[in-house]
Amino acid sequence: MVDAWGGWSLFQEMLRTLKKISLKHDVSIPAVAVKYVLNQVVEFEIYFTLDLILTKFTILSIVG
Repeated sequence: MVDAWGGWSLFQEMLRTLKKISLKHDVSIPAVAVKYVLNQVVEFEIYFTLDLILTKFTILSIVG
């Protein structure tokens, strides 16, 4: 996992950033991480849904 973040120093920087955010909002570091992941899922679902709508619109424009 550390290598996925670009090495030990970048991993430590990420942890320091998470700690700052957690202190600012008076929550735990895992809570900050979970919130981030959930936001990514929501953003993906929005983009995926918009892509489906645009695809259907394009197909209907061509066919109809």
